[in-house]
Amino acid sequence: MRAASLAACLLTSRATRNIAASGDNSGAATWRKQPFFPLLASYFPFALGYIAYMTFIIAWMREHGGSAGQVALVWGVLGLATILSPWAWRRVLANWRGGQAMAACLAVVALGALLPLVQPSLPMMILSALLFGGAFFIPPAVGTAVFKTGLPPAAWGKAVAGFTLVFAAGQTIGPLVTGALSDATGSLFTGLAVSVGILIAGALVALMQKDVRSP
Repeated sequence: MRAASLAACLLTSRATRNIAASGDNSGAATWRKQPFFPLLASYFPFALGYIAYMTFIIAWMREHGGSAGQVALVWGVLGLATILSPWAWRRVLANWRGGQAMAACLAVVALGALLPLVQPSLPMMILSALLFGGAFFIPPAVGTAVFKTGLPPAAWGKAVAGFTLVFAAGQTIGPLVTGALSDATGSLFTGLAVSVGILIAGALVALMQKDVRSP
């Protein structure tokens, strides 16, 4: 792991040398958030909803008789799907405008999170892992792409930082909300089902994001 991390650091370090620095920092301190509000507003329910699956899906499988081997298989499929997801979404990121890509990502994540609630069988869990793993890493790239086309380079850092702050808040609150709902009802189903609804709501909000272009 240490060797792999070091290799990744060296590769990314070389890549950053090719990034052209902007000579105009006038947009670094402030950026207009209003045009991007639907995108920001959809990112919070994404973080709130996706983390419930990541936190409790193993417990859900074990509750329904899943063995350690089955859990490992599903988790491995999810990881492989995550690795391949940038390739699968590359055309969407390149061609879709506004909040379309974010809405699509959240819809796929929601579908992946819904399937185990419909039928917690191993084939359904594998399909769930493929869908969920194939989409849940993409929203940060979507946000970055929208900011890069809609803001001057000097403002990208501030925008991504704000985006990350929204995500951190949702990711922190998500397990607490899901856990509280599950404790109150005595079943993981309630918390996981609510997280699916939250993801769907986020997808609908994302559709309100217009295509913003930097002047």
